[in-house]
Amino acid sequence: MSSDEPLYSVIEFILNKATSVQLEVIAEALKRRQKPGKELGGISPRGMAENVAQQVNEQLGGVLDMHTISRQIVSDLIRRKEPNISDEELEVLLKNWLPGSGAPEPEPTAEPGQEKIPPDLLITMVSQYVSARRGTLSPQEQGELPENWQNRYWESFPEQLRAQIRAHLSGQLSEVDFWDSVISSLNQ
Repeated sequence: MSSDEPLYSVIEFILNKATSVQLEVIAEALKRRQKPGKELGGISPRGMAENVAQQVNEQLGGVLDMHTISRQIVSDLIRRKEPNISDEELEVLLKNWLPGSGAPEPEPTAEPGQEKIPPDLLITMVSQYVSARRGTLSPQEQGELPENWQNRYWESFPEQLRAQIRAHLSGQLSEVDFWDSVISSLNQ
């Protein structure tokens, strides 16, 4: 990537110059951008990939790896839209749209009696849980979730993650700090 490209300037600003308040504004803008229909000419690759992968996974009874399918669908969409994209640039996009899509990362350690949850699924669950608690989860998405899902999600979260969610919902952690702590805890 050339230092003359606008993306380089944006990244430089975010990493080296932005204040906490500016980072929160950027995080909010990114959150709005992630809403369905706001990416790649009206296509939301992440949403589409997750939906298709989930449907295929349900039909095949979990025989296929949802993460692998999601990654392949998003890769195909990106390559169709940008045929000249380099492999390195594709990897950057995949890591942003599909957390945990690079080299396999260690799974979060489960507490006794808890099942290990893949990082990308855990991030989706946290996002849905926090959105529901704030009242910003769309009725359509909420209708697609199983009965009693909030309690089931909460019980499946490790205690450290529960503490981070409590702190965020009570206003002790900003949006940026919250997601930074969630993602950091997945790498431990």
